[in-house]
Amino acid sequence: MPPATTGYEEANLPIRLVDIGKSRVYVVAERSEPALYHATRCLSLCKEIGLQDWDLAFGYEALARSYSLAGDSAKTKQDLDLARSVPIEKKEYREPLESDLSTITIPT
Repeated sequence: MPPATTGYEEANLPIRLVDIGKSRVYVVAERSEPALYHATRCLSLCKEIGLQDWDLAFGYEALARSYSLAGDSAKTKQDLDLARSVPIEKKEYREPLESDLSTITIPT
């Protein structure tokens, strides 16, 4: 569960979560282009409105997962590293991230 947000961020919470979810669905369907589109959209929105913590980390996770499907090992590794580097205030938010990151393979 993501941390609560207020103000402008709250209005965009559903958009970010929908894009993360859509990206994951397209990865499962093995469609890298729409997966990359939704992951990039989520991450762009997070950066645009200055979100950090859980939102930003899972934006990078979605991008890493999408690049893995697309076969881009350099970008997969880069976004895995970026996701891991995002400071997350609460341990209970870090654990699901690390669990999800552990399921992403770097293409060879």
